Amino acid sequence: MAITRRGFIKGSAAVTVATAAGLAVRDLMTEASEIKTVMSLCPYCGNGCGMYLEVKEGRVVNVRGMEESKASKGKLCILGLTAHEMLNVETRLKYPLIKRNGRFERAGWDEAIELIVRRFKEIIEKNGPDAMGVYHTASFYNEEYYLLNKLVKGGFGTNNLDGSARLCYASTVAAFVKVFGGDVPFMCYEDIDLADCFLVSGYNMSSSNPVSFDRIMQRKMDANTPLIVIDPRATMMAQKADIHLQIKPGTDIALNNALAYVLFKEGFVNEEKVSKYAGGLQELKSHIQKYTPEYTEGITGVHRDKIVKAAVTYGRAKNAVTLWMLGLNQSTVAVWKIASLWNLSLITGNIGRPGAGPLSITGQGTAMSLREIGGLPHLLPAHRGVANEKHRKEIAGIWGISPDKISPKPGKTAIDMFDAAGKGEIKGLWILQANPAATIPDTNKFIGAIKKAEFVVIQDAFHPTETTLLADVVLPAAQWAEKDGTASNAERGVNIAKKAVEPPGEAKPDTEIIMMIGKKMGYENLFPYKTNEDIFEEWKRCTKGQDCDMTGITYKRMEKEFGVQWPCLTPEDLGVKRRFLDLKFPTQDGRAILNICEHKAPAEPTDTEYPFVLITGLVREHFHSRTRTANIPRLARAVSHSYVDISPSDANKYGIRNGDVVKVSSRRGAVKVKAKVSEDIQQGAVFVPYHFGYLAGDDKAANLLTISAYDPISKQPEYKACAVKIEKA
Repeated sequence: MAITRRGFIKGSAAVTVATAAGLAVRDLMTEASEIKTVMSLCPYCGNGCGMYLEVKEGRVVNVRGMEESKASKGKLCILGLTAHEMLNVETRLKYPLIKRNGRFERAGWDEAIELIVRRFKEIIEKNGPDAMGVYHTASFYNEEYYLLNKLVKGGFGTNNLDGSARLCYASTVAAFVKVFGGDVPFMCYEDIDLADCFLVSGYNMSSSNPVSFDRIMQRKMDANTPLIVIDPRATMMAQKADIHLQIKPGTDIALNNALAYVLFKEGFVNEEKVSKYAGGLQELKSHIQKYTPEYTEGITGVHRDKIVKAAVTYGRAKNAVTLWMLGLNQSTVAVWKIASLWNLSLITGNIGRPGAGPLSITGQGTAMSLREIGGLPHLLPAHRGVANEKHRKEIAGIWGISPDKISPKPGKTAIDMFDAAGKGEIKGLWILQANPAATIPDTNKFIGAIKKAEFVVIQDAFHPTETTLLADVVLPAAQWAEKDGTASNAERGVNIAKKAVEPPGEAKPDTEIIMMIGKKMGYENLFPYKTNEDIFEEWKRCTKGQDCDMTGITYKRMEKEFGVQWPCLTPEDLGVKRRFLDLKFPTQDGRAILNICEHKAPAEPTDTEYPFVLITGLVREHFHSRTRTANIPRLARAVSHSYVDISPSDANKYGIRNGDVVKVSSRRGAVKVKAKVSEDIQQGAVFVPYHFGYLAGDDKAANLLTISAYDPISKQPEYKACAVKIEKA
């Protein structure tokens, strides 16, 4: 085992040799130590890093990076390296719980399932299927998404099915549709190795995707590749940049339009060529004329000369890769922020060739799978839509049900679903492996809404969490290493993860729990499977002839090949690294669409009472609401408490010193956290990490402050900008 630079650990050469010799990876044994090595996937971000789990005496004792993984090449970040430590913590949920007289009591599986089925049936029979709402994680395997989608849409008969990807990546999906005509991610990680310029917007990859960040840094060092970063904060990513455009929060569209203005003015746009593969060029050119560097400086706070320098650097690149993340996605104008960024790729010809274009990397482990399988309120499997009669008939045929069983009406997205519970419209809630009581914005409002629901079931691997405490029934679910499954990573690579150990106590895999409920409700015909492989094979039938065709991918193939990229039509097909190299897109005329995007301020502007913009975000050592990472000692110690970043000038103005307890208040709530006086944050803005829910302390939950306003297209909330005030506590 070798330690590489930056603390990443690379996989053992013995594994590579054994694989080349034709040995099954899952059966590799080290006789001396009696350790079995099991093939798996990191359960955190969408990079989809391959890993090997070392198992001894029924426990995972170590994790190693997988050299053969195209996504990670043997590297793992600190979360991946400690992933096995979450499997045997004190907060693991081991038995079903039923709340009686306000207290949880241990129950048997039969009793818990019978209660759930009886109450779900009562709600549906009395109020109709749309009185049910189902919310799930974005870290499920394909098989779990597929069964849940099938049960809710083909069994219950409602499309009220949404997941935590709504909070993470919905805006990018909507932008793909707006710009390219469908949810069509088309690049691969290898493009990072071929780029000669990186433009990164609203994305601190050093914290949220360290493996790909390291890959970018390696390319930057090897080829002197310029890095341009757009971010209101001086993150580690920004500090590594050649040009940091430190914009005022929420001014991304103005800056993107100004960069486009300079690209046109300086002759970096071949208008005749661009018009062949992208429509709306002249309209865009006309629209951006007012976004001169001088005009845009007044909006963004970025000096005009820096805007010009960034545009010229980007324009000179032969192969420019553009990356973005939650800084753009979590906004009330997120779709237009992303579209205006992608305009830059399109007008400079950075599209349709290796090393160039917008590279989409999701923040949650299997958000790509979720989209493919249709675990969203407007979708059916394989990028079909519930509103399309032909699509409903196709899926009903595979599921063996009447097309009339699938509702043509799109269901409610996350914020609307929980609002509907608060209004009494949704009576029953089923939440699977997610913790929305910590992650939904304006959490006081959410908690009030969930308490009004008639019956709440939470299915999770951990208890207590902020959400399980609100449940009527809590079901113990297995974790990633305690079950088999497959998943697509952000470059469309489909991988398999093998079960390494048994779940603790009476915990069960999510597929088993979903089928238990479905069969007991009378939908036995929907679940004829004996193995997870059976589920995958039926899911594959849905993909045949679709853009995400996986016909050529099998369990056996995935055990030997790592990250077969769809579309893959036959067993001999190698898969497709890059799509649309012919610059023909699934739009009406086959061309991409250059969108007209206008700058618009955040939904809640600052004022004299609330003069600061709050930015929320993540830290490298934690994931989501810390249900996993708070239980891993070295991660918990690394960032043990919440804090607020405040600029030295603002700290001086309010008499705040480093380490002081500060009260941060919005119109929705208040938190008390320690001040971290930092040059990383600009004057007039503050930053609070979102990982700490109310179990970390009633006054620590950042999402007590955030606003539930959302992008009208993607329905993704605006976590990155709301108005707050600060004072010494």
